[in-house]
Amino acid sequence: MIEKYDIDILKPNWPSWKKGIANFVLFNLKFLRIGRTNRLLKKYKHLEGGEFIQAVTKDIGFGHKIHNIENIPSSGPVTLCANHPGGADVVGAIAALWERRQDFSILANKLICVKPVVDLVIPVDLLRSTEKVDMNAIDDAYMANRLVVFYAAGKNSRYNEAGELVDRRWRTTFLDYAYTYKTPIIVMNIITANTPLFYKVAKIRENNPSLKKVPLENLFQLREIFKQSGRDIDMYASRNIPFEEWSQHYTPGDLKKNRILADDLYESVYNLSATNQSIIWDK
Repeated sequence: MIEKYDIDILKPNWPSWKKGIANFVLFNLKFLRIGRTNRLLKKYKHLEGGEFIQAVTKDIGFGHKIHNIENIPSSGPVTLCANHPGGADVVGAIAALWERRQDFSILANKLICVKPVVDLVIPVDLLRSTEKVDMNAIDDAYMANRLVVFYAAGKNSRYNEAGELVDRRWRTTFLDYAYTYKTPIIVMNIITANTPLFYKVAKIRENNPSLKKVPLENLFQLREIFKQSGRDIDMYASRNIPFEEWSQHYTPGDLKKNRILADDLYESVYNLSATNQSIIWDK
C-alpha cells in the first residue's frame, strides 16, 4: 500500500543516504510528476475508492466513459477482461466502473495501489519473475461476488508493424477463474495510449540486456496519467457472454483449446464500439 511516492517503493532496502539522494533527483525531475501526485494524494486523502479516483481525474482534467455500461451486471460475480493500452487506462476504468458498481477488484500494477484504493486493486508486482500476484486475493474477490477485472496481456500494449497499438497475446488465466466460479465474461476495448516517450524508453530497455530488469518505463507511469489532461478515455463493453455460452469453448486443462477461446475474445475486443457489442461468434 502506497501512502506517498518515493524511491522506497522500488528500493526499500537501500540505505537512508542513498534513498535521500535518489528522492532528491526524482522530486526534481518535474516531468515525472511525482511531486504533483503526492500533492493530490494529500489533497484527496479524505476520499476512498472510486470517489478518490474520480476526484483525481477531475483535477487532472480527463474524462472517462464506458459505452454500453448497462451490459455489466450490477451485482454478482463477473469476469471482465480489457486491453491494456496504457496512459490512464486503469485509472479511467476504476473511475468509470464506479458509476455502475462499487464492489469490484482490478488487477493492476502495484505502483498505483495507493491507500485510498487499496480495497479495489489487487496489486501485480511486475518486477518479480514468479508469484507476481496473490492468487488468494483473486479467489477472495470472486467468493465475495465481486466484479474482477483482468488485463490479460500482462503489460501495456505495443505498436505492431502496421502501426496499430495492440496487446500481446492474452494469457488464459482469466478464463480459468471465470470457469472455476462460473461467471459471465465481458471484454472491453479501452481507447487511449501512452506518449511516444514511454515507448522509446521501453524500447531502449528491451533492446539492452543490462536493462532487462530495470523498470525504466515504470518511472513514467505517473507522467502518463497526467498526460491524459484534456482528453476523454472511451471504453466499449461487449455484450454479456453467459457462462453457459462461452464455457462450451473451454476445457479445463486444455491449454491449446483455451488459447483459441482467449484469441477469439482478444480479436473481438478491437471491433467493439458504441454501436457494436458483438463478439466473434456472433458473425
